[in-house]
Amino acid sequence: MPAQAQAIGTPIRSFVATSRPQLRALGAYRAMHDVRSQLKTYLVPKLRAIGFKGSFPHFRRRRDDRNELITFQFEKYGSGKFVVELAVAPAGTFKTYWGKEVSESKLTAHDLSERLRLGAVPGENYWFSLNDYPAPTIDTILELIKSQGDTYFEANT
Repeated sequence: MPAQAQAIGTPIRSFVATSRPQLRALGAYRAMHDVRSQLKTYLVPKLRAIGFKGSFPHFRRRRDDRNELITFQFEKYGSGKFVVELAVAPAGTFKTYWGKEVSESKLTAHDLSERLRLGAVPGENYWFSLNDYPAPTIDTILELIKSQGDTYFEANT
């Protein structure tokens, strides 16, 4: 098999970076993977404790008349930075603006055109990042879900 074909199928853990761009890409992959792992370990159980169900990065909480949605979206360059988006949809099957019908159990914040980015001010984004000690960021996200999120969910029913 040609060397080029073998490199394409090489798993990332056994990949040997030989150039600066490859080293940057490998570092970005590890940063994003570490952040996802920390969020799953430290934040997801707390989301479940306040009633959210689903699997990372999409969660939903069912209320009598609505579905409250949370989604995590990561910066495309793999830096490990992420935004937290909230959306609210009426109970039952949801029809997207492009005509697709989505059941409650499959609905994500990305299916709705109107979303709130936690921590953002109008016209700007707010990017979260986890450091070596993720607890303050996790606490901030939970605080914002309870303050901005609950207000947003109630106002957009």
